[in-house]
Amino acid sequence: MVKFLGIGVTHDASEVNPRSGGVFDRSYTSELITAHEKNGWDGLIFHYNSATVDPSIVATYASTISESIQLIIAVRPNTCAPTYMAKKIATLDTITQGRVGLHVISGGYAAEQLAEGDSLDKDRRYARAGEFIEICRRSWTESAPFSYNGEFFETENFYSDVRCADPAGVTVSTAGMSDSALKLAATRADRHALWGMPLAETKTFVDELRRHCDEAGRENLPEIQMQFRPILGETTSAARKHADDIMLRMQKNLGGWAAGRTPETAGAAHALEVLKKGEWHDECFWAGPAGEVSGTGNNTALVGTPAQIADALCQYNDLGVTVFGLNDYDTLQGAIEFGRDVIPIVRKGLAG
Repeated sequence: MVKFLGIGVTHDASEVNPRSGGVFDRSYTSELITAHEKNGWDGLIFHYNSATVDPSIVATYASTISESIQLIIAVRPNTCAPTYMAKKIATLDTITQGRVGLHVISGGYAAEQLAEGDSLDKDRRYARAGEFIEICRRSWTESAPFSYNGEFFETENFYSDVRCADPAGVTVSTAGMSDSALKLAATRADRHALWGMPLAETKTFVDELRRHCDEAGRENLPEIQMQFRPILGETTSAARKHADDIMLRMQKNLGGWAAGRTPETAGAAHALEVLKKGEWHDECFWAGPAGEVSGTGNNTALVGTPAQIADALCQYNDLGVTVFGLNDYDTLQGAIEFGRDVIPIVRKGLAG
């Protein structure tokens, strides 16, 4: 079954909007969570950044004003012990009766990592993430105290009496497009997230992930998640006009400071490679925003009518993508409109 994940931000800022208030706007956060739950979304991911709010605390707040939506908490393994995170996740999962997931971010940007004291190179950050996930899983499932002696983490006779709603633990997701990221996904992840890309490139990455799974002796691929920014219009021309407006607003808001930088991640490099091949791909894939942010983050879009975007998502599903992470540049409005106008078409189309 296909799943739709929104983004659990706590204020109205985006690449096209300056923030109008504080870093945690209680009213906006509450309205955004409710908008996702009432408009057919399956989950929300609460991202991690060195300068912003703690995603686990925001997810806990979200659990008090929601009833069914899944709450996915991001963590960077350099910020806490895996035993501590495992207990935190299990506690909230118990409270919410199985609504929690864990998203492990190995760390793509050196400045972000150094801001919190992490100087490991990228490959070793992925290796550390693997140890982090292994210890979390053992914390959720071991019936007796266990010890662990790894390169990055150690435990001695650790046992947690805090268990998840599912005895196997929660869904653990990873992300990234480098060889190290795909190898981690193949060996440790239940779900792996990729930045949005055209259909042909998607097939290539799915095949590459399958190769890593084969090498690891894993029969089934992790769930594949893909990120997009949806840009809707009543007609194709209206949607393209909306995209043009997004670009102008982005250029005005960012002022060019994020453009022209050397990409630090495989995902950013790939986004710029796609843009170099052309701004538009397939029926509605738009690479244009990637140039304004040097390929970073979720900045490739699907542009079109609700029916066109729904059809595109079904084509990605045919390639093996079963989870879609989507957030509009106008986050709250987009959560309502996409949930109302696109999600039902996709669900009906795939059911048929």
